[in-house]
Amino acid sequence: MSRSSPATTGDPEYYARRGYFSFRSPYSWLLHRRLARLDAAQSDRTQWLPFFEGRTFEHIARIPSAPTGLGCSPVTVAQRGESPKPDWDKPHLAVLAVPARQRAAFIDAIFRTRWVEGDDVCDPRVLCELAGGIGAAAAVAESAENAAVLGVARVLRYQACLDGAFGVPYLVISGQLRWGLDQVCRAIDDPASIGEMSRPAC
Repeated sequence: MSRSSPATTGDPEYYARRGYFSFRSPYSWLLHRRLARLDAAQSDRTQWLPFFEGRTFEHIARIPSAPTGLGCSPVTVAQRGESPKPDWDKPHLAVLAVPARQRAAFIDAIFRTRWVEGDDVCDPRVLCELAGGIGAAAAVAESAENAAVLGVARVLRYQACLDGAFGVPYLVISGQLRWGLDQVCRAIDDPASIGEMSRPAC
């Protein structure tokens, strides 16, 4: 998501905050667009990681339940040509398979294909076509079977559950947890406002 979005497990000491995104979420797409307008010095201190919520990794750790009293819930919006039961792990595994220096461009391409063009980014053929533009089609084609990629995904699923992530976008900053487009944007734009946030909102 923006220049900071490569889904990397890099040195955690560098990052000031950790966030989770999903290509499934329209709010993640809106946040992606918002972050693209930030300068690199501000955006690069956020480690953005794909949110693995599919059945492939449900044995690793259970996704926490959303708190009561939110007044809203995560939304899935169907797109034309989308599979009846899309496997959202596929595009997120594809992200992990792409070389780190190319992930930001690949993530942007997937978001645009999903939310601007309305195509099914859970279709391996679509993902390989997008990856072909950066010379990573072979790596993406094998991502769902790549032991190293699956190992990183398992770690990210476990970390997300430890962080209490129940939906996206989700942010961990200064030990505080924020969910939803408005609060995540506010926390990034003005970290001093963290103490003023009472509960997550959409």
